[in-house]
Amino acid sequence: MLADGEINGLIILMHNLGCDFDNDPQYPWARFKIFPDKTYEEKEPDSFLNLQKVYDQFLKFHEHTVGEEGAYLKAAHQRLRDKRLEDFKPFTDDNIVRSLRTIYPQRCVETPDVPCSIYFEEAEWKALTTFITKQPISADKPPTLREAIRMVAALGGFLARKCDGEPGTQTIWLGLQRLDDLTEMLKVMTVIFRHPPSASHISGVQQKYG
Repeated sequence: MLADGEINGLIILMHNLGCDFDNDPQYPWARFKIFPDKTYEEKEPDSFLNLQKVYDQFLKFHEHTVGEEGAYLKAAHQRLRDKRLEDFKPFTDDNIVRSLRTIYPQRCVETPDVPCSIYFEEAEWKALTTFITKQPISADKPPTLREAIRMVAALGGFLARKCDGEPGTQTIWLGLQRLDDLTEMLKVMTVIFRHPPSASHISGVQQKYG
């Protein structure tokens, strides 16, 4: 059986992070053993010590995402109330997730070790990292979610100085608009690289826009 302290801790974690929090890629720090290696007659069983570490990490996570006296969460609620239904159109998974990122950016930033591919499409993070770093794309290693959010914010004017803290909603939103253009350009250039246009096609485009 689990001790009362462990049961209470599990209930709090499940209520805040979801029933499968220990397998959720957003919470890499939330792995723990539910069964102890020792009996509960012994002092401080391994499972309790392990769960206590997870709970301590959760408290830090909660502080950074909710803010002092719930400031970040309250601001997110206000931004959500200010949204109109039309702001979420088209009603695709990608667009809704992108809108929610701008509503509650702290919630995205505070999962630093998760690969950004859980939110960004492959073409998006490749376009982002190539433009920011001016380096060839590493196809098998996307940046972390925190790194990607800060790079997006940099496109929107975030300076990333020590005194700046984490990026806010406006710079992230502006950065996402620029990222759309960069992503489309990457897709176009990928097609051109694989299937170069003919000379007659190039000449026709030049005449049309020249």
